[in-house]
Amino acid sequence: MHTIEKRKIARLYISTILIFIAVMAAFFFATKFVDQDDLSLALKKIPLWMPPALLSLSLLNYFSRFIRWKLLLDGNRKKISNKAAFLSYFSGFSMAATPGKFGEIVRLWLLERLDHVPYTTSLSALIGDRVGDLLAVLILGSFAFEAVSRHSLAL
Repeated sequence: MHTIEKRKIARLYISTILIFIAVMAAFFFATKFVDQDDLSLALKKIPLWMPPALLSLSLLNYFSRFIRWKLLLDGNRKKISNKAAFLSYFSGFSMAATPGKFGEIVRLWLLERLDHVPYTTSLSALIGDRVGDLLAVLILGSFAFEAVSRHSLAL
C-alpha cells in the first residue's frame, strides 16, 4: 500500500471518529435538556411500522434523485459511468449543508476527476438538478397553500 493511500485511509478513519464524537456530543446535550419521561411517552406513541416506513421513503427519495442526476448527466454527454455518477451525487449531497453549498462544487470536481466530465457539462446537469428541486418545492408549496387556504376559509 502506498503512503498516499495510507494517509487517505487514516484521514477517513479520523474524520469518521470525529463525526461520531460530534454526533454523540450533540445527542448527549440534546437529551440533557429534555424531560426523559416526556420523551419516553412520545416515543411509545410511535407505531413500530413507522420508522422503517419513513426510512424506506427517504431511501426512495435519495435513489430517485440520483436517477434524475444520472439522466441529466447522460443527456449532456456520452454515457457516464454509474460509479462516477453515484459517487459524485452522494458525496456532494452529503455536503449539502455546508456554507455556500460546497457539496455542489464537490459533485463537479468528482465527475471531472473520476470520469473526465468537463465542468461545462456537469454544471448544466447541476443547474437542471437545482431547477428540478425548485419545481418540486413549488409544487409541494402549492399543495400546502391550497390546504392552508381551504382550512382558513372554513374558519
